[in-house]
Amino acid sequence: MVHYTGSELFDRFVGGGASVLEIAAMNDGQIREQLRDLVGSDFSLAADDVATRIEEFVETEALRVVEERIANDEALQPYRDSLTYDFQEGREHLVWVATAPAAELIDWAQSVDGDI
Repeated sequence: MVHYTGSELFDRFVGGGASVLEIAAMNDGQIREQLRDLVGSDFSLAADDVATRIEEFVETEALRVVEERIANDEALQPYRDSLTYDFQEGREHLVWVATAPAAELIDWAQSVDGDI
């Protein structure tokens, strides 16, 4: 049995066609749907196992992108805890933090700062 890491599965899954943030923006059902044909022909793992590994890898990578963005933007640094808090929205929140204008993020962080 061949063992693939999360990043190897991700690379094979996207085949160069999508970024981490594009995959992170997908819901789990969409990821699993796209995996059905791929898993059936290329992997000895069940589709759910592959999907789970990819989802975990994508979430980790999306958080890395967010952390990097905050580290490189002094205006966002005071709001790091609010922006990276583990909200119910999960990956959707991370994609928003990675892509939204800084002013929008700051306004939002100031509005929720006392609620987390």
